[in-house]
Amino acid sequence: MAHRFVCPEVFDSTIRGVACDLRVGLDVVTIAEIANAIDRFGDRYIRRVFTVRERAYCLATNRKASAARFAARFAAKEATVKVLRPARPWFEWRAIEVQRHRSGWCEIRLHDSAAELAARQHLDTTTMALSMTHGDTRAAAVVLARADIVRPGVHRGRGTPD
Repeated sequence: MAHRFVCPEVFDSTIRGVACDLRVGLDVVTIAEIANAIDRFGDRYIRRVFTVRERAYCLATNRKASAARFAARFAAKEATVKVLRPARPWFEWRAIEVQRHRSGWCEIRLHDSAAELAARQHLDTTTMALSMTHGDTRAAAVVLARADIVRPGVHRGRGTPD
């Protein structure tokens, strides 16, 4: 059963007619599966799935830690796809990027087709939340996003209809 939540903006007098769906994506992958894909397909696999920044971070360590980093990022991409809810199977993996900040926390950045899909669905990508983890054998990620539900004909902000 889908749950709808009233977002804080509903109580703001400048924004009317907004409710939201909270979307959650969760994915767990086996690190060995990602390591096997890297062993089998090498750089071709890595370049097809991961952005330049993701590759640089994941490859800057030993093989075992590298596979765990790639696995966590792949789980994050899969979890993001579950939030995006595309109509067809998703293959544009580099359009979803895990961006790591200097302090160590990570966030999802959407590009190209992923950003377009999020915009069409009124997903608030500025508040997308990401949590990733990995152990010896598995990596997991959870993505949380808010999708605004705009009621047709209701004004938001300064008198301009949606």
